[in-house]
Amino acid sequence: MKDPETLQQDTSRLWTFPNVLCLARFMGSFVLLPIALLEMPYWFVGIYLLLITTDLVDGPIARKFHQRSNTGAHLDSIADVTLNACLLTGVAILCWKTLQHELLFVGLVIGSYGLSQAFGFWKFRRLLSYHTYAAKFSQWLAMLAAISLILDWSVWPLRIACIIAIFGNLEAIAITAVLKKWQADVLSFFRV
Repeated sequence: MKDPETLQQDTSRLWTFPNVLCLARFMGSFVLLPIALLEMPYWFVGIYLLLITTDLVDGPIARKFHQRSNTGAHLDSIADVTLNACLLTGVAILCWKTLQHELLFVGLVIGSYGLSQAFGFWKFRRLLSYHTYAAKFSQWLAMLAAISLILDWSVWPLRIACIIAIFGNLEAIAITAVLKKWQADVLSFFRV
């Protein structure tokens, strides 16, 4: 893995295709809120699936076409957090009766994420952009959980997604503790 300074020098263009996908995911996330308020669950799921697909493809495109950058890593993280926040808000609007019983799980995820980012900001004076395997896996589990809640199937995918997300946030804290300087795209604690 290249160090952050070299990575930034290799790709300093802002308007790369992966970055445009991240910006589209960021801006498109806010579309979910009025759709939830209009109580259109199938449109909500469809647009969410379209947005989450951009997260699936932006990283591989950036690697294949040598368009990785620290800016792109930050954009991806911001877009992911925004999408997750809008997803959670939309699911709360659409499925409050079910979700209110799961607030402990959701609160632990939000709290552990906030703690990991606060620790990273304290140590490195910038937000974390690790994109670990656990974070990626919990993102996909969150997708399944949201669909399951909206379609009134089960709350278990949400609980499992929350547990994996908490583990990922604790892993981010451990990574931050051992890193000497800020680094993007750390796939796991064992790859530090």
